[in-house]
Amino acid sequence: MAMALRTLVFISVFFLFYAGIALSQDANIVEGPGFGSQEELAEPDTQWVWGEVVSVDTSGKLLTVKYLDYDTDTDREIVLEINDKTTFENTGSLAELKQGDNVGVDYMASGDGKNIASNIAIENPVNSEVPAQPTIEPVPEMEMPEAADNTYDE
Repeated sequence: MAMALRTLVFISVFFLFYAGIALSQDANIVEGPGFGSQEELAEPDTQWVWGEVVSVDTSGKLLTVKYLDYDTDTDREIVLEINDKTTFENTGSLAELKQGDNVGVDYMASGDGKNIASNIAIENPVNSEVPAQPTIEPVPEMEMPEAADNTYDE
């Protein structure tokens, strides 16, 4: 009985201790002038789209991509703005992209409805070569040696 009571007290103290820590997690958030509220500190979510380049406007720094909307199972287009912070993979710049290229784009939707591209990766780079498939040569047939006579004469 005493052992069961000790176990119950230990579990209760353990639970109350860790419950107090878990409930006090938001107590360290500092808000006020100069610190920003949680809404101000929250960064916009980065979204991702994969699709085919429809048009490239280098003077307006715009890229239009056609993609499949999986929710509606229809093709849609998205216009993405390019800025000085946009990075490129497998291509050097917006000017090198052309209609029909397959791209993957990381972007953030701004509050005014614009989609700002943060990274553009071309999926079918012009300079990439498909590795040659190895040739498989048939293995020559081998002659099997004759089996030895394992019988004993007595």
